[in-house]
Amino acid sequence: MAEESLPGVDLEHPSVARVYDWYLGGTANWAIDREFGKKVLATFPAGMYCARANRAFLHRAVRHLVARGVRQFVDIGSGVPTMGNVHQVADEVAPDSRVVYIDYEPVAVAHSRILLEQHGDPARHAVIHGDLRDPEGVWDAV
Repeated sequence: MAEESLPGVDLEHPSVARVYDWYLGGTANWAIDREFGKKVLATFPAGMYCARANRAFLHRAVRHLVARGVRQFVDIGSGVPTMGNVHQVADEVAPDSRVVYIDYEPVAVAHSRILLEQHGDPARHAVIHGDLRDPEGVWDAV
């Protein structure tokens, strides 16, 4: 599936989710995202380090919760899939874990669907297009 053919995907403007992916060293970003990300770093040089620290915290939090018996995760605002997604981290230590990704940005949802088709388990991993500001809508989508 070509990225250009995904409904609602705007490759003419930078995306926060794709810039974050670039900060993490991912590949789900385009030149426009990298250019914007560089401009942000010119003003806020610690941006890339903050993104990477945030991802490391996510990994620690998932492992901690799995060690405490949690087997179901909802990742709201999951962004574009990049290294060490919640389901990948959880599956390393608990192959029976379940994860639902929710994001508002169509490109993040589209990439999540592609990732889960290739590397997920449809019985345990899902993605929903939803908006944190509309909890009833997110709940209805589940």
